[in-house]
Amino acid sequence: MWLDVSLEAGTVLTHVSQTTIHTIALSARAWGQTGLIEAERIIFNHYIICNDTHEALRLGQVDTDESLLLGSRQVHSYSWRTPHTVKASPRLHVCIETEGDWRWSEPFDIDTVGVFGRTIHHRLHSATLFIEVKQLSGMQKQIIIRGSHIIVSRLSIDVDVQILTNPTLSSGQSPKARYQVLEDVSLPANTALPSYVISHGGLTGMRIRIPNGTTWSDTLPLEHVEGEGKGQHLIVQLLGVKEFQTFYFWYSVEKPGSPDQIQVTLSPLFVMRSHLPEPVLMNVFTAKTNSYSVLQLHGRAQEQQMYSLVPNSWHHLTFQFSGSGQWSSPSVPLNTTLIELANRMKNDSMVEEEQPLADIWPYCRNHQNLRRSEVVLEEKPESSLVKNVSFAGHVNNQKIHPDSPVDEPQDMRGRPFPVPPIEVQCRVVKRWSHVSSLLVEVLPWCLLVNNTTVHLIVRDLERDVTVDLPTGSIVAPHRITVREHILTK
Repeated sequence: MWLDVSLEAGTVLTHVSQTTIHTIALSARAWGQTGLIEAERIIFNHYIICNDTHEALRLGQVDTDESLLLGSRQVHSYSWRTPHTVKASPRLHVCIETEGDWRWSEPFDIDTVGVFGRTIHHRLHSATLFIEVKQLSGMQKQIIIRGSHIIVSRLSIDVDVQILTNPTLSSGQSPKARYQVLEDVSLPANTALPSYVISHGGLTGMRIRIPNGTTWSDTLPLEHVEGEGKGQHLIVQLLGVKEFQTFYFWYSVEKPGSPDQIQVTLSPLFVMRSHLPEPVLMNVFTAKTNSYSVLQLHGRAQEQQMYSLVPNSWHHLTFQFSGSGQWSSPSVPLNTTLIELANRMKNDSMVEEEQPLADIWPYCRNHQNLRRSEVVLEEKPESSLVKNVSFAGHVNNQKIHPDSPVDEPQDMRGRPFPVPPIEVQCRVVKRWSHVSSLLVEVLPWCLLVNNTTVHLIVRDLERDVTVDLPTGSIVAPHRITVREHILTK
């Protein structure tokens, strides 16, 4: 039996709330990831709570028996235990799981964007947590819980960290002991530890060392000194245990947001970055000790941190291509005291890149095809922080093979071509904001990239110089000022 049914409807009035739009939008994103191997985790809840402390925390809705355990560096997608009531909006409270007997904090609202603190009491001492509420979308918020002390490393090497407190009667240490080790952790390169929840008034400082490489440093402050402006910047000196070598880097203490929150940042004194397409030698003459040292810069925007250059001393840098008999001229002066001048200069290029420059054009083959012509860097007037330097020698080609990784040195020398000196610009600028690390950047005036399938030859008609440009090669040529011809081979 067949039924033929027809339905007619008049005007339909539909009310769509933000909650409905939020659910539909996230559902569409989830369905769009069907079949993907590395799918993004979609969270539908209106609140995402993140524990960025080194302690396990308990949290729950006020006036309920809710008690959720959230471990260090864990995330919880949260919804209210009970819905909104007529009397008041629901609120959260939090306490520390470790040791027990911690009292619940004062209630706080997680619908208002901002940063606020809550003090938690435990018998004879107390600690402060900082709650940051971020707006992710119209209906979704992120709540990040942090401790009072944040330790960040900008170093390219791992270090060991000891957080020191005043000795207690129950610690069992000698009455003459100056400190007690609260935490002994490893801080990997270019990372940040979970923030520390430390009792008020119990800190002595911290010590650092390079694992299996140096002795422990002196005790370093973990509190911001009043009247020091935005932060303190100290130079740490570490003595080698196997070789008579000394390592130096910056130790910065600042208040990132709340007046009661402290951030400690470890960073190098100097960072070198060469944009040339091949390695070059860098000669360092230290006037204070009348000594020379030669280092190799990898090139292609790969950063190298320097730990052995003596602070508060003038170093004069010159550069040289491998196989060339002459060093660049003039030399580039470098000193930690230049940070005072760098702080007064506006540096538009000082961006804390989430992606290293060595991973983007023209140093990465995945991005080469996006650009079809050379990039000419604008020449800036020469000053104490910007030097125009000439390299004597020859043009060197780099052939990028499809199967070779970009971070391994390749044979980029090829055969030499007698050409005039190559001009580069050396800049000394701040590497990161709020710390005192200096970046020495070597910039060629121009890079030639051959993204074609043919072998090209660039001929400078004025100087009668020929530059060979094979397929897939990158060349830093001499300055071409008048006319040039591009030929195929």
